[in-house]
Amino acid sequence: MNREQPMPVTMLFEAELDVLELLDYKPIMSKGYQCIIHCHTISEDCIIKDILEATERAPDGTRVTRKMPNYVKSFAKLIVRI
Repeated sequence: MNREQPMPVTMLFEAELDVLELLDYKPIMSKGYQCIIHCHTISEDCIIKDILEATERAPDGTRVTRKMPNYVKSFAKLIVRI
């Protein structure tokens, strides 16, 4: 990269997230969820645009993967558009 070709900027990207414990007053994450993303030394406000895939633990202890779920709960692994 040089001054004539600066680093490209984006407003939308796909990320793999590990959701820890959600807040008591916001126990479900869905499209439009407002949150803070922490990546190394930076933290930024963001909005979840789409949940593309979610892997959650079923009541019997097995892992269940769903494509395009409407919502997820705490302790899920997600692929989202932010």
